Amino acid sequence: MINIAKDKVYELESFKFYNYIDLSLDEKRLVLDMRNDPKVSGKMLNSEKISLEDHLSFIEKLKERNDVFYWLIKKDGQPIGSFNVKILDTENSIIDTGVFVFNTESEMKMLVNMFDISLAYHRLIFEQFNVEQINGEVANENLFVKQMDYFIGYKETNSDNKFTYIVLTEGDFSKQDFSELTYKRFMKYYRENLIKH
Repeated sequence: MINIAKDKVYELESFKFYNYIDLSLDEKRLVLDMRNDPKVSGKMLNSEKISLEDHLSFIEKLKERNDVFYWLIKKDGQPIGSFNVKILDTENSIIDTGVFVFNTESEMKMLVNMFDISLAYHRLIFEQFNVEQINGEVANENLFVKQMDYFIGYKETNSDNKFTYIVLTEGDFSKQDFSELTYKRFMKYYRENLIKH
């Protein structure tokens, strides 16, 4: 059974995950500003700009929900991204996730952060949340994320003009050798497999 605590700050190595409902007003504004950055929102399912009023109202409603959770991610104390979980099936421990990385001055730094965040939140999901399966979708044009998902073990289940639908099971993820899942190895995989998918 899925086990997610709203009031807990989750830790995994140099990462900390802070639930949106416990953030300060400044941190909530930071998350909103980063989410509304066109470089970030342009790759989201909902790319519309969100107002501060709507953002704060949404966070307030999260306090009452037990099927959706959002976290601010900090690495070594620095905010670098956001990640969320939506419970799809409690009986079979299936979730959907979303993530975005805060825009930085360096695109390379953003890509490294995305890779690091991805490994960290997947480990958190399977090691601490007791999840059996993640269902997801990735925009077809977002080749970096698509290849990163394949690299960590996702399998494609379907696709359409806009999205590729993917699934990752706890079994497929946990059999990975985490010492092999490095950014350098991923970039080699990315270059070799870019055209295949």
